[in-house]
Amino acid sequence: NEPRAIPLPKLGCGGRVYPGQLAPVRTTPWNIATLGLAAGGHPLAGAAIQLVPFAILTRRLKMVPDGTLLAARITGQGLVADLMGTGQALRREWWPIGLACALTAPRSRAARLGVALMLTPIALEWAKERPPVNPFAYAALRLLDDAAYGSGVISSSLRKRTPGPLLPAIQGVAGLRM
Repeated sequence: NEPRAIPLPKLGCGGRVYPGQLAPVRTTPWNIATLGLAAGGHPLAGAAIQLVPFAILTRRLKMVPDGTLLAARITGQGLVADLMGTGQALRREWWPIGLACALTAPRSRAARLGVALMLTPIALEWAKERPPVNPFAYAALRLLDDAAYGSGVISSSLRKRTPGPLLPAIQGVAGLRM
């Protein structure tokens, strides 16, 4: 009787299953500008950038009852979704950048923002689910799990020489014509 090898799970897929369709983050130019300005120490200017998609949506929804309120809600929810996605990418496919953020956070406002983007969703998840482990252990385990997944994606992308699964998808503004 020879010992049999136990198959190990594959780390990430690196775009193998859905070539060209995987991206760690799908975002808009408005939300990139908002995040960049906030990271650079100009959060009010970043918030002001959100007036552009809000104005575009308000105009497109002018015939809808409460269109202005709906435009504000869509704009805000879109920004939050993109920020959460960026935090997830910093834990997963972009974990080397996330690690750099964690190491430089004491000296860098942008790095502290990166750490906040990475940890806030984990803290909210822990508070909602209340797993039988303390929040610090939970965060550490989630960070390790996400980095393992991201390492697989990075490895597959390098091996297949395809950067697609590591690059953000910037959604154009063609659909948001004034």
